[in-house]
Amino acid sequence: MSVINKMLQDLDYRQNQGSTNAVYTPPAKRNVLLWLAISLLLMVLIAYAVITWLNHSSSAKPVAQKTVQATPVIDSPELPVKSAEPVVRNSNPRTGQSLPVSQPSVGIDDSVVMDDSSEASVASSDSESATQRQSRRIEQDDIPQDDIVQPAVEKSTPAASLTIKPVVLTKQQRIEQLQSRIQAALAEPDNNRAIELLKQLISVDPEHSKARQKLANLFNQQGKIIDAQQVLEGGLALDNQDVALRMMLARLEVQQGRPEQALLILNEYQPSAVQHSDFYALLANIADQQGDQLQVLKAYSILSRAEPHNGKWWLGLAVAADRLAQYELAIDAYQHVLNSAQLQPSVQDFAQQRITLLRR
Repeated sequence: MSVINKMLQDLDYRQNQGSTNAVYTPPAKRNVLLWLAISLLLMVLIAYAVITWLNHSSSAKPVAQKTVQATPVIDSPELPVKSAEPVVRNSNPRTGQSLPVSQPSVGIDDSVVMDDSSEASVASSDSESATQRQSRRIEQDDIPQDDIVQPAVEKSTPAASLTIKPVVLTKQQRIEQLQSRIQAALAEPDNNRAIELLKQLISVDPEHSKARQKLANLFNQQGKIIDAQQVLEGGLALDNQDVALRMMLARLEVQQGRPEQALLILNEYQPSAVQHSDFYALLANIADQQGDQLQVLKAYSILSRAEPHNGKWWLGLAVAADRLAQYELAIDAYQHVLNSAQLQPSVQDFAQQRITLLRR
């Protein structure tokens, strides 16, 4: 019996020894799940810490260290965009995918919305060393706020172009504009301003006779006789038949005590007496001052033929003929004076006396 007991004990010992060396599956499975849970918890904690640190860093200073290429995306039109931070993407050395370091914060509470995949991606970017992060923060602190590059938001509104084209006035428009300004200057009166404007008008239209006459008159009032003469002579050089400029220049010569020069100027051109009776009246007047009765007779002869109903011209012709002893011509001219109703009775009495005396 003792031998059998020993054999049974030996068998039990071997069985127990074999069962001790066998692999026990259930306890091993519980150990693996425990380690996976602990690892996942650690990863979640690390991801939360990284997200909290990044959110705090991005709210303190915008990231301007790397090239910014971001377009803010508004998920809902009802929520106003408070801030849009640049998106910088780094390459994941394990998966080769692009990882967002920071995303634009959209909403009112500045909260960062991330899913589980984003947390895992952020956790993988924790491979950056603490020294590099500290260096980047120091460099960000040194960047002035004015130099921080903000993301450019492109608008689809059409570009509005404003083109200012200078208005080119025609010659006539410039003349009218200058004439209006000249009238305003003369009304003030501001003769110096008017003179400058008249010069501009003459430069635009050199043959503007009235502008030359007015400018010469203003020069004459200021005692600038030479300037006035140059203005008038310049006009006559352009238009030799300008009667008004010629008459004004002759008057300036008489004013300077040179009546003979005035007669030369007037005799250079003989206009129509019908249209320019004042021209021949001036010529007769200056010639009479000079005692040149032949020119006086000639001038009044032209005038009496041009305007036979004007008794003044017949009176001038009668006096000139009477002085030259052309009595028949004088009596005929005096007779026209008597027939004129334009003259005063005293003038008509004088004409009757001369006719009576010359007929003796």
